Amino acid sequence: MRVVRAVSGFSKADDSLVWETEVGDDVVAEVGAASDTSGDPEMYNAYPLEGELLRKVSRIAGFEIDADLDYLLETYTQG
Repeated sequence: MRVVRAVSGFSKADDSLVWETEVGDDVVAEVGAASDTSGDPEMYNAYPLEGELLRKVSRIAGFEIDADLDYLLETYTQG
C-alpha cells in the first residue's frame, strides 16, 4: 500500500468532492508548518486550507482556487 497526499476541493453547496490532485512533500511541509499537528506527527488527519495557506499551496501544487470550493489536505492509502 502507498500513502497518498492530496488536496481535495469540496462543493460549498453540498459538500460533494469536486476535484482532487495528488501533492508532494513540499505541500505537506507547508501545511505542517502552518497547522497544529500535535498528536498527528505523520499528518494523517485532514487539514483545512484557506486564506494565505491555500494561496501558497495552490502556487506550489499548480492549481487555481475556485471560490465555490472548500479545500482540504487529505491522506489515504492506495493499493
